[in-house]
This record gives sequence, C-alpha cells and structure tokens, in this order.
Amino acid sequence: MINRRFIDLVVELTPLQILFTILLITGCSSHSQTLQAEQAKLESTTKIRNETYDQLRIMMRSYEGKHYNGLVGWLGPPSQILDDNKGGKILVFTKKETLVRPGHSTAYASGYGHGGVGTAFYTSRNYPATTHTIGLHLIFWINPQGYVYKSELKEL
Repeated sequence: MINRRFIDLVVELTPLQILFTILLITGCSSHSQTLQAEQAKLESTTKIRNETYDQLRIMMRSYEGKHYNGLVGWLGPPSQILDDNKGGKILVFTKKETLVRPGHSTAYASGYGHGGVGTAFYTSRNYPATTHTIGLHLIFWINPQGYVYKSELKEL
C-alpha cells in the first residue's frame, strides 16, 4: 500500500525534481545491471575457457599412440625436449597468447530537491584496459620408438 505522505510528496515535486528522481532510480538500476553484466561476462568467459581446454585435451589425447612427427606438424618445434628416464623423451610445447580487453567508462546522474531548488550529482568511473597473458604447456611423453604414450595440459 502506498503511503499518503509519499503521494503528497510526489504531487509537490516539480518536473525537474521528478527528472532527478528518475535519473537517481535508473542510475542505480544501471549500475546494478552493469555489475550483473560484468558477472555474466566473467561466467561466460570461464565457461568458454573450460570448454576450450577440454577440446584441446581431446585433441592432445588423439595423438596418443601416434608418432611424434604429427605433433611437430601441428604445434611446430617443441620449446623443450627432456629425458623421461625410460629411454624416451618428453616434448614440451609452450604457447602464450596476450589478450587486451579495452577499457570503458560509466557515468551516473542523480539528484534531489524540493520547491524548485535541488542538487544534482554526476559521477563517472573509468575502467582501464586490462592485459591478460594466457600461457599453456602442452606436454607429450614419447616412448623410445617415437610414439606418444601420454599427454598433459598445464597452465603457466
């Protein structure tokens, strides 16, 4: 139920005061929506990353039982070649990717007043560009005959 005092207050407001009130309400709503959108983007990015890693692991496992020459054709020369202490080798392919997320700004307007006199507030927030480096080690164990017998994906 709406309070009678609230109705009297709304009737007394000037159009400018009503506009400031609307801006205040929608500004808060916009801020909340911005936060929700950022959270949704983060969840989406995490889901995509996990799905991508799963697909990469499937591709890596598809080389198990095959000669390592196919790996070099797919990934280029290994970053490291280590001894596996069983007569075989461990090939490590290190891949790095740098992603830049552009910056953005948000602005909010709000205000209050009564009797034609009021105060307006304007706030803005800048979100600088961010740089993320994603690094992966694609590791393959090769037996003495040159065939892949194990693979593993690790983040740097």
